[in-house]
Amino acid sequence: HSNNKGFHLMTFSCRNSGLAKQSVFMWLWLPDQKRFSFRWVFQHALKMLLPLHVRLRVRFIMKDGDPQQRNEILRSLLSVFPNAIEGSCGWHIVDRGWHSHIRACIAKAYRPHWNKIVKKIHTWIYSWMKPGFVEDPDEYEISKALLIRFICSDVVLRAARNNKALIIDILKFVRSHVFVYEQQYLFYLRKRVKHYAVAHGTQHEGTNTALKEHSAGIKGTMNMDIAAKTIILQSKLKVEELNAMIYRDFSRSDKPWSISPTSKHLLSFAEALLKAVRER
Repeated sequence: HSNNKGFHLMTFSCRNSGLAKQSVFMWLWLPDQKRFSFRWVFQHALKMLLPLHVRLRVRFIMKDGDPQQRNEILRSLLSVFPNAIEGSCGWHIVDRGWHSHIRACIAKAYRPHWNKIVKKIHTWIYSWMKPGFVEDPDEYEISKALLIRFICSDVVLRAARNNKALIIDILKFVRSHVFVYEQQYLFYLRKRVKHYAVAHGTQHEGTNTALKEHSAGIKGTMNMDIAAKTIILQSKLKVEELNAMIYRDFSRSDKPWSISPTSKHLLSFAEALLKAVRER
């Protein structure tokens, strides 16, 4: 908790296009994590706090695995964010889902090898969420079939110490808790939507950790007023940091990858866009 009243702090963040940084733009305290509270956030609070022209520019909303939150996001997409599509956090689907549904009792001596197998399975699934791997439905179906064959292979069975029940649990997890979200995590389905190839919400989770680990961190013993003032102080420091980064990038004249006369006067991101347009 971020205050002594036990309220939950819900945060909203976005990805900066030029600096590739995650910035929190809204905080809301909720008394609980029930559907009614999320309904108030997505159906009423966001309409009041975000102007219409901003909401119309939203193209992609990523959420975690909370089913109550997802239901209200789906409703808000119809009226609050009509131009946006939904996406699910790959880390919540794969990592958190694995920890919730897979119980592997592997002896300590064999655990390093088993961990390599687990990492390979996770990386395989994560590849579907990133550019440069599966680019169409056919490639995805082939990759899925190969993953199932790998899980059922002797390599994985030996790493599981011939525990066939564990292999069955992994197959159930993949089929019942991963494949069912493919419309929300597949990159090729949203590659034409501007979302900066975001596949998971770990950057967003990092902003939550930073709230507490900050030198002016927020504490669970603070009252609501002090907690709010602490968040505002952190926001001001963050704005100053981003302004300094923008100024440094803007004032850079050493862009050896561009010979255009505009390279000395534009941000690196803006110059890269112009360069790409000229090269078409």
